[in-house]
Amino acid sequence: MCVCQKTVRSTLAEEMKIKPYVLLCATTVLSSAVALAELTIDLGQAIGPVTHKASGLLWSVTKDEPADELIKPLKIQKYRTRLTPWIKGSGIDSFQRMDDLGTTIQVCLSGEYALHFKGRKASRKTKGFGYHKVDVWPGDNGDFSLWDRVIVESFEKVRATGLTVEWDVWEEPNWHGWWARDRKQFFDTYAYFHRRLRKLDPDAVIVGPSINEFDQEYLEAFLLFAKENDVLPDILSWHEIIEQHRPIIIPRWVQTMEAFMKNNGIQVQGIDIGEFCSPKRQTSPGLNAMYLANLEAARVNGACRACWRDHDGKLFNGWQPMLGGLLTPDQRPRSTWWVFKAYADLSGAAIPVMKGKWIHGIGGASKEDETVQILIGKNEYPPKDRGVVITGFKETPYLLQQGTVRVIAERIPNSGWQELRSPETIMDATRLVNEDKLSLEFPEQAAHDALVITLVHPNRKANHLLDPIAEPARDARGSSKGSE
Repeated sequence: MCVCQKTVRSTLAEEMKIKPYVLLCATTVLSSAVALAELTIDLGQAIGPVTHKASGLLWSVTKDEPADELIKPLKIQKYRTRLTPWIKGSGIDSFQRMDDLGTTIQVCLSGEYALHFKGRKASRKTKGFGYHKVDVWPGDNGDFSLWDRVIVESFEKVRATGLTVEWDVWEEPNWHGWWARDRKQFFDTYAYFHRRLRKLDPDAVIVGPSINEFDQEYLEAFLLFAKENDVLPDILSWHEIIEQHRPIIIPRWVQTMEAFMKNNGIQVQGIDIGEFCSPKRQTSPGLNAMYLANLEAARVNGACRACWRDHDGKLFNGWQPMLGGLLTPDQRPRSTWWVFKAYADLSGAAIPVMKGKWIHGIGGASKEDETVQILIGKNEYPPKDRGVVITGFKETPYLLQQGTVRVIAERIPNSGWQELRSPETIMDATRLVNEDKLSLEFPEQAAHDALVITLVHPNRKANHLLDPIAEPARDARGSSKGSE
């Protein structure tokens, strides 16, 4: 969660060379920033199963809050956090709840180190979650004694829970706010961590380096150092939170690192995007759809939505049970919550959508559920939407009755910082599939809106996007402050 302004290493020209990755599954998410004459989706072009690997959270959960009906529908795959609670029931106290939900827990250890300096005067002007108070860093003058203590104590705390976690070594060590020494000293700190943890648990899953953006030179240097010193991570990680970086670039960057590792004889279990979504994009349904689409297309091992300051520029939504800002401070779903729910509803085979350099989506065709759904999003550039054409119905005969299919369309308007009680159903009709082609046209939506299209057999009852969630209990709960 870097709060600094970064120099953009990739240019717009570079990004425009990338072939857009758009997926369709039992639900598909699309985002558009240019005029579309026609978007074609071929249901016969599956690229593999839907993984839901982009459905991850950073902090923002306690053992009791938010309510189960606000978490379970999202099918959270990964939960990245620290051990020490920041409010009641958070941190390690929330682990059992998330484990019971089938979520992989990832602990970032650097926060535990920074807490050892709580109460001291700031040693630097750059503030951030206590790191600005650190005045002794791991490896200073060759001394790793405090770092060793943090590693051992943290391991023992987790072992006492009986749960298994992944271990991320440090938060964004390429930014001076989180790491105030040079790269070599961080690499040595990582190597010490790797060796010490392996002695404690030979099977521990180790994650790194978790830098705040894709930096090819940094990542390659890290991997070569780790290979040479026999301390390779199990999961390679970096973050995607820079405002100027478009989600469309993520699959290309993942492929770049996969190719580098293959060419250098380096093997890891997978690649994590430990945090994704920049601050200005956090309330946009369309842009969140773009992140989910490209992360799914990249076949990442895991990804967690970043946390930022909320509506007033003061409240940090990672310190509240707000699911990283998917909920309002009083725990009501924002429009982005519905986008994540649509993603969680996916099942079956992922289908690529190959039209337009700003069209991104996730979705698929589920034979088991006999359903296809498509979620179309839109960003701040207002195109004149023309329509969607869906083909490949020979692969989905369960949808058709005498050449017709039932079409349900639900609009997810951009609610910004406000709650969205439910999407709006704007179509429920039987339409003709002519020569294996279904043509649909919808009114132009407002900037950042999203649209969910569900296809089912005309005689089949279909779940709308808004159906599976009950109205959660409300209260007048106030905000709690976390500790820096």
